[in-house]
Amino acid sequence: MNPRTRTSRLNRGLTRFEWLWTLLLLAIIVGTIVSTLDAEVERGNERMARDTISYLSSQLHLGLESQDYARPEALPLPMLGPGLPPMGLPLGGEEPARLASIMPQSGYLPVDPWGHGYVLMLGTADGMLSLFVLSAGGSGILPMEVGLNTPLAARVHFPVN
Repeated sequence: MNPRTRTSRLNRGLTRFEWLWTLLLLAIIVGTIVSTLDAEVERGNERMARDTISYLSSQLHLGLESQDYARPEALPLPMLGPGLPPMGLPLGGEEPARLASIMPQSGYLPVDPWGHGYVLMLGTADGMLSLFVLSAGGSGILPMEVGLNTPLAARVHFPVN
């Protein structure tokens, strides 16, 4: 082969076939990253909601200590935090009570990662009625039964007077 032909081939760059393979490889890499990223974002949202629910559970316990409620059934339940009301919230045609009304003054009441308000409602724990703070999650639908095994929910221990 003549040296002039070899250098002109190197100066021309990639052929169309080589460009197609390169683009295909890049598309596969980008698709893998995007599909993995979506799953990680959802896991991150759930983790953030679980951490916030744990925080709210302790803050609501502190807030209830300064209130005059004798038992959990005396609270105007369900109580809703800021944000969109989740589907399945048992209101009976009434406006929900504000969850901020029983939070301590220094407490922070955020919106869940999906834009819905956290809910304080009655559930069962150890065969007895208990208070639970929960998030509706990504679906935006509250569970029908709330208990210790409900995902994205935590028990709020009612203070003993």
